[in-house]
Formats: sequence, structure tokens, C-alpha cells
Amino acid sequence: MGTLTAEWLRRWHLLTPSTNPININMIPATTEYLRHCVIDTAYIALQERAESSKAYKRRIYNTMITLLTTTTNPPTIHVLRLWPNTDWTTIWKNLHQAPVPGTSKVTWHGAIDDIMPKHDRLHKIQMVPTDLCGHCNKTDTLLHRLTECGEGPTMWEWTRWRLAIILRTDPKYIPTEWLLRPTLKLWPPQRHRAVLWTLANFVIYRLHQRRKLTPQDYLDFLRRAKWKIYNTRNRTSNAGNYLRVIVAGP
Repeated sequence: MGTLTAEWLRRWHLLTPSTNPININMIPATTEYLRHCVIDTAYIALQERAESSKAYKRRIYNTMITLLTTTTNPPTIHVLRLWPNTDWTTIWKNLHQAPVPGTSKVTWHGAIDDIMPKHDRLHKIQMVPTDLCGHCNKTDTLLHRLTECGEGPTMWEWTRWRLAIILRTDPKYIPTEWLLRPTLKLWPPQRHRAVLWTLANFVIYRLHQRRKLTPQDYLDFLRRAKWKIYNTRNRTSNAGNYLRVIVAGP
């Protein structure tokens, strides 16, 4: 006590119990932390003898309204603002079920969450002088890095054909957005995880490797990844034999 802060707390009647609802406007906006403190410690005193049930309920109602209207809502993450109607529960579930190492899931998660350092976003906060890609002089977006830059179109088209064989469909029905928003629901589970494995490894390869590498380098990468998953105990339950189609050849 005796400090300047204590004096302001006394002046704002915060050192003794106060009636609810709290007059939050009494506290200056510059001391936002005190506003949150008062809101978090709000209470509703018990019904007094001389207080009618109607007045008591009205007091409870007024307190709840004050808390709801003065509490700051948590900010919405970037991807939820960009794609508000997306089934994010399925996306996070698919990310968890993808039969790839934990480090690979971290990379795919960064792509799905759109937190990768790309020139288009870095340029907006003046971290880089331009938003153009250093390889092809086009706007550097995440989708550009995955499917447009360098040999990306060839690699993605080849991958779509392999996925189409697994799903017994036309490649045009394999959407590019599966790379960043995998909302797919397939059956049986082994085929579902095989598709997730393929999508995850494509994203990992394109984001980690130099974009000047050839499609043959990509195929060699998939063969090594396939050898690793096929040498695990739960190979059959993970992806079955579906991955044989992925690395069968050009």
C-alpha cells in the first residue's frame, strides 16, 4: 500500500467488494490488464434477505451481460478467416492419421496452417524487397512453391495420375487443394492412409528440396520413403499394397 497503483485501485473502488455488474468503463483503456483482472474476479453475491427473487435474478442477468459484452473474444487464426466453411476437424484428423514421421507432419502442418515464410507475406511486412519468387520471378505463394515453380507442374501431374489409379477415377477429380486442405474421407482405411502418405510426401519434398531437382529425383525420394514405411511392423494396416502403384515407374 502507499504506492501510486494502490491509490488508483482505491479511487476505482477495486480494493473492496463492489456491487455487480462492474462498471468497467471506470477503468481507463490504457490499463487493459486491470479491466481483465476485474472481469475475471467478478462475483455474484448471495441473495439478501430483503431482496426479492425477481431482483436477485435481474442482478445475475445484468452481471452475465456485463461479462459477455466486456470480455474480449480470442482472435481467429489466419486459416479460419481465409476458409471459414472448411471442415477443419477432418483436416486435423487426416494430418494425425498420415503414416509419415513426426517431423514430416510438422512440415505439412505448417503448410496447412499457412505459416510458411513466403515472399508474398514477407513482402507485406517489409521483410523482403519483393513478393516475387527467386526461381521463376512469379508471385511467391505457397501453392506456387508446391505446384507451379520449376518442375512442380510435372511432379504434381504425375502424382495426380498415381492417386487417380489408387482411387480408380480420372485425375481431374484429384483436387489440388488436398495438398493444403485434405478433407478427403476414403475407404478402406489403408487406401485412405496411402493417399495421405502421398500428399504429405509431395508437400514435404517440394518445401524441403531445391525446386531445380528433376522428376526422377522426386521418384527416388518416394522410393526411399516407401522403403521406410514398408519396413515397419504395421505396414499392412498403414497403407496395404497401395503404395506399389505410386512408385511403379514413370
